[in-house]
Amino acid sequence: MGRIGNCTMKVPNGKLLKVTVEFVDDVIEKVQIKGDFFIHPEESIDELETTLKGVDYTLTNVSKLVSSFFGQS
Repeated sequence: MGRIGNCTMKVPNGKLLKVTVEFVDDVIEKVQIKGDFFIHPEESIDELETTLKGVDYTLTNVSKLVSSFFGQS
């Protein structure tokens, strides 16, 4: 059976970010990233959500994976 995790973050005087993650065991099954931010190309968020799907979050440093996705590693 799966679990759902939610996180909402608002930077003071900044943008809002909402992330919902569905897990089965320790594997990410679905990610939804929403908020009042802009990103170009807009499809990048969909691509990031797809990249995170299937990741075992206990074996992967998710923050490094996200940074790498955006070319910040």
